[in-house]
Amino acid sequence: MKVFLDTNVILDFLAARSPWDIDAAHLFLAAEQNHLQLTTSLLSMSNCLFILRSRYGRMDNAEIILESLDYLEIISTSNESFKSALLSNFADKEDAIQFHTALSDGKINFIITRNTKGFSQSSIPVITPTQFVKKHLKK
Repeated sequence: MKVFLDTNVILDFLAARSPWDIDAAHLFLAAEQNHLQLTTSLLSMSNCLFILRSRYGRMDNAEIILESLDYLEIISTSNESFKSALLSNFADKEDAIQFHTALSDGKINFIITRNTKGFSQSSIPVITPTQFVKKHLKK
């Protein structure tokens, strides 16, 4: 199964933001065990780099992000996807960019985010990390 992680889920994992880091860690563990394919956008990774340093004072953020890329594929945002996002009905254009980037891949089964309301216009199923872990990873 191939999923797209929104920025908040990646930050939960990288910054160990409790209590959300537990479910985020389950996602990365499933990817490490080849049970799940994780993807995201360059926008998310750029935001993570900035937030880890500015908000959490993490000076080793490049190393942390590089390690996460062992299990996380970055999907490119095309010019066409970016334009579609800007012209979309999404209230938050950053969420629109995330959606259109995921959509352009053509193989994303779920968008995983704690901000499901921001993706109400999504044609790809949107689920929280907790819901995904309970439904698809815990047996």
